Amino acid sequence: MTLQIDNEIFTDYLKCEYKAYLKLKGNRGQKTQFEKLQNRLLVEYRIRGGEHLLSSKYKNEDVPADISPSESTFQQCRMAINVTAVASPFSASIDAVAVSSSSTPAQYIPVQFVPKESVSKDEKLLLSFWGSLLGKKFGRLPAFGRIFHGENFRSVKVNLHHLIPKAGHVMEKIVALSESNDGPALLINKYCQTCEFEVACRLTALENDDLSLLPSLKQKDIAKLNDRGIFTVTQYSYTFRPRRKRKRPEHYRNPHRPELKALAIRENKVYVHGTPELPQSKVDIYVDVEGIPDSCYYYLIGLLIVDRGCHREHSLWANGPDEQLDIFRSFLNLVSGYEDYTIYHYGRYERDYLKRMAKNLDNKTAETTKNLMDRCCNLLSYFHSEIYLPTYSNGLKAVANLLGFSWTDPRASGIQSIVWRKQWELDASEVLKNKLKQYNMEDCRALVKVREFIDTLKPDEASAIAENNIPDVVFCEALKPASRFKFLTGEYALPEIEAIHK
Repeated sequence: MTLQIDNEIFTDYLKCEYKAYLKLKGNRGQKTQFEKLQNRLLVEYRIRGGEHLLSSKYKNEDVPADISPSESTFQQCRMAINVTAVASPFSASIDAVAVSSSSTPAQYIPVQFVPKESVSKDEKLLLSFWGSLLGKKFGRLPAFGRIFHGENFRSVKVNLHHLIPKAGHVMEKIVALSESNDGPALLINKYCQTCEFEVACRLTALENDDLSLLPSLKQKDIAKLNDRGIFTVTQYSYTFRPRRKRKRPEHYRNPHRPELKALAIRENKVYVHGTPELPQSKVDIYVDVEGIPDSCYYYLIGLLIVDRGCHREHSLWANGPDEQLDIFRSFLNLVSGYEDYTIYHYGRYERDYLKRMAKNLDNKTAETTKNLMDRCCNLLSYFHSEIYLPTYSNGLKAVANLLGFSWTDPRASGIQSIVWRKQWELDASEVLKNKLKQYNMEDCRALVKVREFIDTLKPDEASAIAENNIPDVVFCEALKPASRFKFLTGEYALPEIEAIHK
């Protein structure tokens, strides 16, 4: 069987070398709902993109489709749709090829349709991959390509001179990978949650106690640790050394220490490095926003307001992009009814949302929005610098699950919410709408659980934590700091690492 390296393998390699290697060796998994949705939306958008070109620039012209490119074909037409270009072992299905008659000899311009509102580096490299194959076919490389993207088919001209060599470098690496018997190292990354091999790869990583299970370690960090003979999370955990307490500025935050995270996982304990202090106010407002990242609009705001022990829940729903400003104004009206409050959220998403909304409002409302941002408290930041849980991820679901909170639908996640929303846009199912509202509000309730947990992390309240079946808490301030002399003389050598490595 002849190896064919196509669009799918090329884009997979850009996201994850290990995934590309598995596919090159003939492995296939069960595609996730998100992957299936993305593929379907891409196919539909390509059809609409072709129709857009036919109805605008190439109206009343003969435009062939589903062809292999040749000089004779393009002597009779200025564009073709769904063009297959082959230069063994590569085979690409190009969305469209246009002929630039302004130059002599004629240039064959690859055209790509991207459903997203923004164009990424990977999409430009895929366009360059197509340009490279067209260059092999016609004996001359295209100087540029075009990408049509977003709901309004905005056109972007992409200079290919500096990108085609980069695409060629990727192509060489893929060929070398296909001929290799030893694949690349497995690396858990941000794309795993949408991948067909996610379950298998995570099981393998857990069996190997792989360092990539710690999201804060990048590939270059892992390579440096490997050079030091550290290959597992357990080995890495032995490198943590308590340090002497020093005077710091009032707003100083400790840097993240992944080796302490590894220690928390190994010992199944919560380590507190510093003194987490939450803002104090009369009213606590927990906010979670759902949106479609690729389309740059937000359709659901969940609020859980705690005022003197009374809980009020609000779900603000937008049927489409034209209603997102309406639900934001409703959000402002609800919040502005309080004087002394703190807005709790998890991660940067909600704060970025406020920034984006402020740009679309009048000056007075924009100023109100900026004042809201001063009252925001990102709970995730505490787990980055001060609180180290025995979980690989610091995501809300992992943290809240450890604290005993669970979601009604175990599949609920940020990725799954995108699938549900896209499905709702197709059939307006009331069941899906309620699922999204429920998931969103349960995120707010999880925030309450997390905030209460952080508030108990004080040395004199440690006994109260154990009652909730939460792992033991260790305050790093109480640990004896490692002296520089003992470390230099070898007293802090790590025999456990050597034993495990052998």
